[in-house]
Amino acid sequence: MKLLSTLILLSLFALKLGAAELVLFGHHLLPDPAVRLYWEIDASAGLQGFEIERSTDNEHFQTVSQRILCNGGLDYSFTDYPLDGMSNSPIQSRKGLGVDQDQTYYYRLVFLGNDNSRLVLQDDVIQVEMQLNTVSTTWGSIKAMFR
Repeated sequence: MKLLSTLILLSLFALKLGAAELVLFGHHLLPDPAVRLYWEIDASAGLQGFEIERSTDNEHFQTVSQRILCNGGLDYSFTDYPLDGMSNSPIQSRKGLGVDQDQTYYYRLVFLGNDNSRLVLQDDVIQVEMQLNTVSTTWGSIKAMFR
């Protein structure tokens, strides 16, 4: 019964959003380290824009983008820098060298309707595996200070 009511609710949201559907949702890893998310929809009628949400456990998502406004096109993208919020102190090993850290991020897309409705696309979640080398990150931070 709960599944049926959820399906009906999602169908009503789709009708409100002008039946815009997600055609493609993908990503590229960039060397910054960053994640470039891109998506394609089949129509933009009824859409005000989008938001990107990120999670580290695929359960608790937080919005990481500002509102990405619809421009009448069908292709959109957003670049996320998930490591920007990390502490500036590198993780040290016994010899004082940086160590590698692995982190998995999950991204999902939110459709924003003209009537301020939100449709969270929970079935289209992207999983991104990132490896952070703290030595290169620390060196990158030092270089950025002198720019």
